[in-house]
Amino acid sequence: MPITTFNGVIANQTTLLVNARELHTRLQVGKDFSTWIKDRIANYGFQEGLDFSPVSGKSTGFFGRPSIEYHLTLDMAKELCMLERSELGRQARRYFIEQEKNAKALAEQNAKLLAQIPPFLLNNPDQTTMLIERAHQAFFIAYPEAKEILRYRGMGLSNPEISKLLNLGKKALGTRLAKMFELGLIERRATNSPNTHRLLQNQHNQLSLGLNA
Repeated sequence: MPITTFNGVIANQTTLLVNARELHTRLQVGKDFSTWIKDRIANYGFQEGLDFSPVSGKSTGFFGRPSIEYHLTLDMAKELCMLERSELGRQARRYFIEQEKNAKALAEQNAKLLAQIPPFLLNNPDQTTMLIERAHQAFFIAYPEAKEILRYRGMGLSNPEISKLLNLGKKALGTRLAKMFELGLIERRATNSPNTHRLLQNQHNQLSLGLNA
């Protein structure tokens, strides 16, 4: 049961959050959303700023007041799932547990990537920028068609369309796209990878290429 999770800040810490309204919909709760969430907060001691954060949503109607959305921590979301005592609740809770595992694994990978970046580069952004630029220049010299690939992607063309226009095979285009991704020149399309990990991976790859140039 995929439910959208996103990064946010609660109690001055960045963490994964869930929109309570979406959770309410997925759990197919009988009560209306506003009554349900307020009852759960009041009856089970959830604390604003620790377990959830209320935010203003969209207004309803021309003169309507903005709705209140609730961004929940995964711990609160899991507890709400258990309180429903339903199969949907159990499925959602298992999904959130899996999301937590993935987040922890990514955090460990990010820490390893940071540890692999030489300290003098972390403390010298100008040197870092220079090495990244050198890596980009070397890549465009080796693959001059890469500039056209960038332009076509910016136009929204698909990979098969780009392959046909540049007379490149699928494998050849894939190789170039992979290198462009490693250099931070492009982002993968339709990816669910968290931005933080992608940026750290790109920076690490760029620095490695720059040092080896």
